[in-house]
Amino acid sequence: MGDEHKRQQENVNNLPPLALYIHFPWCIKKCPYCDFNSHQVVQGGFPEIDYLSALIFDLKHSLKIIQERCIEHIFLGGGTPSLFSAKTIGRLMEELFSSTLVSSAAEITMEVNPGAAETIKLRDFRSSGINRLSIGAQSFNNKHLQELGRVHSGKDVMRAVDSANNLFQNVNVDIMYALPNQTIQDLEKDVNQLIKTDVHHVSLYQLTIEPKTVFWRTPPALPDDDISERMENLIKDKIGQHGYMQYEIAAFARKGFESRHNKNYWYFGDYLGIGAGAHSKISDDKGVTRIEKKKSPQKYMDGARDYKVISRDYRISTEDLPGEFMMNALRLKQGFNIDLFTQRTGIDIKAILPAIEKGRQLGFLSLSGGNLKTTDLGYRFLNDVIQLFISN
Repeated sequence: MGDEHKRQQENVNNLPPLALYIHFPWCIKKCPYCDFNSHQVVQGGFPEIDYLSALIFDLKHSLKIIQERCIEHIFLGGGTPSLFSAKTIGRLMEELFSSTLVSSAAEITMEVNPGAAETIKLRDFRSSGINRLSIGAQSFNNKHLQELGRVHSGKDVMRAVDSANNLFQNVNVDIMYALPNQTIQDLEKDVNQLIKTDVHHVSLYQLTIEPKTVFWRTPPALPDDDISERMENLIKDKIGQHGYMQYEIAAFARKGFESRHNKNYWYFGDYLGIGAGAHSKISDDKGVTRIEKKKSPQKYMDGARDYKVISRDYRISTEDLPGEFMMNALRLKQGFNIDLFTQRTGIDIKAILPAIEKGRQLGFLSLSGGNLKTTDLGYRFLNDVIQLFISN
């Protein structure tokens, strides 16, 4: 028994770092651009206690998958996790800390929306173990917030950020650009407000029209590509002057405040997902497995006790692993050591050297001292770069 335990522990030590993602699928209102697994709260509320029970069942069953591996970082996303009571979040965190091994240095992030981020609630979230907040601001402009279907105002954003900064040492704000009817001048005002928040981290997203959304059915008037590019450059230039360094295609941070949870994704680390529609990527000595949970909150809750919550469970083929790895790692601004490719995939680096060389010839990739990274040109055409590594 001792030898078997030792072999299991050696296997664990050779695996990638492991993070945990917990999905909360309800929002006050479904935004017209959103294609995430989120559901508008109907009259009468949502089954908070039943969902908590389902998450706990899911977690307990999932422990068999991760065995004795340590959870390095945790992310509570949605939907709107802050719709849930602090008591419910506290109960979930208690269960998590008592039943799993969580790193003492774990980054534990919770997404909050300004309209559901009262100061007293944030204080209680912090007491439950949350140590990083991600605020879904999107804009500070009331007109644009209304067009995006958001339920908060610019003042709500500033109140939420002020409360978060007073309570947490690590705060992110999400900002979107190229919004319906947005001008360069509008965006500049938003960026000035963003800088005033003095938060530690900024996530930057261009509004895109996704299938099966309200905006897909009735597209709004968006800035053209030239204006959108000018907007992106304006944001990068202005926040760069205030200490925010781009470390990933959509993320900027002051030194030392890069999201460790997100970097785990980009370095092709493992993650366990619990909750309706959550995804997992789990490595073992035989390869890499992806697991997808049922998207319907009701079906997820109905099946949680007996772990009948999986909608898809499959191994990533050897042919698909290079593309999957590069889809993540090439987002990192500083790049990565090419030895990481073999460590994470088990595939000899020789298999992708022709694709790397082609990327270099096109001016998309730079390889120096064993460090591979995307050039500025490659960043602009990242999908084309990734395509070089996808088997046809």
